[in-house]
Amino acid sequence: MATLGKRQRESTPETPSDARDNSTRLRIDKDSSEIVDAPHPFDNPKADIIIRSSDGVDFRMFKIILSLASRIFRDAFESPASTEQSKDGVSYVVVGEDSRTLTILLGSVFPGKTSNFETLTDVRTVMEASFKYEMEDLAEGARKALMEPRFLEKEPAGVFAIAYHSRLAESARTAARYTLRQPILAVFSPELECISGAVYHRLLDYHQQCGSAASAVPSKDKDAPPFLSGDEQLDCNFCAQGTGKKQKANAARLRTAWADYLSALSNELEKRPYVGVITGDEETFSKVSALAMQCNKSGCRNRTFNNLKHAREELVRSVEAAISGIPIPVEF
Repeated sequence: MATLGKRQRESTPETPSDARDNSTRLRIDKDSSEIVDAPHPFDNPKADIIIRSSDGVDFRMFKIILSLASRIFRDAFESPASTEQSKDGVSYVVVGEDSRTLTILLGSVFPGKTSNFETLTDVRTVMEASFKYEMEDLAEGARKALMEPRFLEKEPAGVFAIAYHSRLAESARTAARYTLRQPILAVFSPELECISGAVYHRLLDYHQQCGSAASAVPSKDKDAPPFLSGDEQLDCNFCAQGTGKKQKANAARLRTAWADYLSALSNELEKRPYVGVITGDEETFSKVSALAMQCNKSGCRNRTFNNLKHAREELVRSVEAAISGIPIPVEF
């Protein structure tokens, strides 16, 4: 067999012209001394076709199984071969995918076997191959794996790149939002090679715009809210809700702590513009609320603490609204 046929799907993303050549051309065969056999379940001696990986590993398969899984394989097997290459009396074809990719791709056609995507690179190469061979079930499995928390939370930029490259708009938007959870330049992903410099620049710009919008929210609220300003008078001998000298001193400390808290949030939100910066920083918030808890009257103490919690909840809503107002750069 000289070829597996040309790419059928116009919507299939183009692969970069570097080492990621997944075109359907058969590659030049390696010297036979470099070829090794794949382990079980790809070593059946009754196999009637061998799929040879780009790095020289032979996978013994059955035409009928591959034909049921992929129309591309079926058409190739039904077409007269212009040249016939064989090993041990079994025809073989050399494809553009490496052995790691083929282990997942070909393994998926066996009954009861599930695909195991250990890395983002596994997801990308298998997704590209599943598009190429029109194996929709495997493609769907790769799409689901791409959006698993273990990838989204650790390598959101890489997930974005793969999703964008594969024209998965909603997945790309979700991944773009996840990039806001880390400083944009903090973690490099090799999968960024899937996208152009222009696309990556738009992602950087999105992150920066979200950072500016999110960090502006605490800055606008740097003045103490009414419940810390002394405008609301309560019959209290200790806390901010009073007019005596001691009360004013406590009010000043609480207002200062609140202002420092907002300033710290603003700085961090500029680098990581997402609401987890607020909800996840219990330590700093506890230091502020501890001042409110010093009041010796439980009613006033609880009131001030609840007001602080309410103010933080308002911050969360305002930051989320500010981020949501920034368009996510997904354009095909």
